[in-house]
Parts: sequence; C-alpha cells; structure tokens
Amino acid sequence: MAVRFSKDSPYWPLPADYFTLGKVAQRAARLNAVFLRETREDVMSSWATFRTCYLAPPELPLGLHYKQSFLPSPPFHYQMVADAAFYPRVALAAPRSAAKSTIVREMNLIDILTAPYFEVALFLAKQDFVTAQFDIYKTILEGNSLLVDDFTWYWRGKLGINSLKPRRGSGTWSSSTLRLGNGSALTG
Repeated sequence: MAVRFSKDSPYWPLPADYFTLGKVAQRAARLNAVFLRETREDVMSSWATFRTCYLAPPELPLGLHYKQSFLPSPPFHYQMVADAAFYPRVALAAPRSAAKSTIVREMNLIDILTAPYFEVALFLAKQDFVTAQFDIYKTILEGNSLLVDDFTWYWRGKLGINSLKPRRGSGTWSSSTLRLGNGSALTG
C-alpha cells in the first residue's frame, strides 16, 4: 500500500521535500505517487504524476510519447481516467484530436506497470492500427530510461525480475503482444 503524503505539499502526491531528496528517495517517491490509486482523486493524481514524471520530463526528447509539446490536460481527461478506473464499462465520446488514444495509452501503461499479471486487451479496427500502437508502447518501454529503471527496480524487489522486457526466448515482445517481466501483458 502506498504512503499518503500531506495534500499541503505543493507537489502532491509527491512529498513537499521531493526536490531535496536523494536519487533513490526521489525514485521511491515517484513510484509511491504512481501506485497510490485507492480513490478517484488518487487515480487522477497518480495518472498526472505518471505522465509528468515519466512521459514528459524536460530531459525526454519530444516524439518518444508526445508528438508535439506537452500540454496540460483539460478536466475531461481527468474525468476519463477516473471513470475508466472505477466503472467496469465506460463509453467515451469526444471530437477528433481530443487526445483520447493518448490518454488510453497512458492508462494502459500505468496498469501494466503497476499491477503484476494484469492483462490489457486492445481492440482496434485494423491490425495496422494495432501494430502502430504497439510500436509506440515498445518505444516507450524500451527507450524511456527513467521509466524502465524505476519500474525494473521496483519489480526486482517484489518479484526478482531484472528487466521489464523479457529476455530473448523467454517471453513475448511483438507487434501484437507485450508480456512484461512482472507478468502483465498487453495484447491487440
């Protein structure tokens, strides 16, 4: 269970002293914030922390996840994340370019990175669309060193894994199935 820091922290759900902590303590604080998912508010702040810490930090080159500059999310995105986490079935409608696919990708990443043996099935109209999405997932899971290092460190302590990506011949890592070292899988 994650530790709940005071909401008085200007960086909540990170602790108020986050930027004065050492590297290992900052890693633990980031992971704690992402694993804090008990209430709707927790889920929304977990997602927001995940995307700002792991998908849009200043040192990450554009194009790895976001095609253009990182923009703050409107309230609709937060509602979408909370609804998807707390209702068994959710239907969402929004105009084109409302970042629906990007938000769903972020939610899928959080789920497979934080829950061992969690399975996500991705249904798209054509196999070409699945392949394109999986190329993005693979790029993030292979090329984002902060994300890979933090979550590998976490699961090494819990499950004894040495990598998020399975070693060659020991798991599936393709354009339609990704099985992570923590046992979670994304299939399309």
